[in-house]
Amino acid sequence: MDVALLIAAIVVAILTIVCSFYFYLYWSHEEDKYNGWYGIITVVLGMSLAIWLVILPAFDTMNTSSGGDTLPMEIIWQVAAMAIIVFLAVLIPMAVFLYESEGESIGCMKQFCGAVGYTVVAAVVFTLLAYLMFATIGYAEIPTPVYYATLETYVEGTIPTTSTGALLDTVDIKIRPSFFVYIIGIISFVGYILFTVFGAVGIVALPMDLINEFRKRPHPMPDDEFAQWQLFFRDRSARLMQILNVRPSSLLKTSPLPLSLPYVFNFLPLPLTPGLQTGGL
Repeated sequence: MDVALLIAAIVVAILTIVCSFYFYLYWSHEEDKYNGWYGIITVVLGMSLAIWLVILPAFDTMNTSSGGDTLPMEIIWQVAAMAIIVFLAVLIPMAVFLYESEGESIGCMKQFCGAVGYTVVAAVVFTLLAYLMFATIGYAEIPTPVYYATLETYVEGTIPTTSTGALLDTVDIKIRPSFFVYIIGIISFVGYILFTVFGAVGIVALPMDLINEFRKRPHPMPDDEFAQWQLFFRDRSARLMQILNVRPSSLLKTSPLPLSLPYVFNFLPLPLTPGLQTGGL
């Protein structure tokens, strides 16, 4: 047993979770950092699982080179594949249903029970579809060449000659895998398709987004225009203060509150700085 490999696996697993949690805290909104622990756990475990799937082949290679008895890689691969299925069929739908009903005026327990119910329905539908596909088209077709050859009588003490033969045909041998292997294959196939689509879209969209961000970048305001806006807001602020200080007494009897800005703008026109056109502040 390679003790260093075992220690490295444990340390990498812990560091992955810590880095995923830090990444979540760094990019999350201030109001959502510590709200909804189910969502936090789901996001952190999802990012950790994605990183583990990337580094698992390296650990598998190191484990094989060290004798293959340090880490049970076959079991680890099965657990990783099962974790992907659980995330897709249970955890992510649970998070979606849980946060879709967050704004409703219901209690936490009722919200949680409703999300669990919807998740169970989604998991049952996923399982039924997977089982129906496995029962109907759950075969692996392996093309196999079929040869034929002529038989010759063997005479003792002689060297047999090479018999003549040729390729007769190619047939497809159907082999039914296990249900677990079939689900892994379906998920991998769908993942490859999604990666191809979104990867291609991203390759095209990323340069366009960068070009548009450069085109629409903020430009510095010229000094003369900046000075005009300074004068404009200074004059308007002074005029507003004057209006609010000498307002009519009749308005005080009808409303104890100060004059609203729409009233000021609609009934008491304010002077504009020359060269500027505006409809209000």
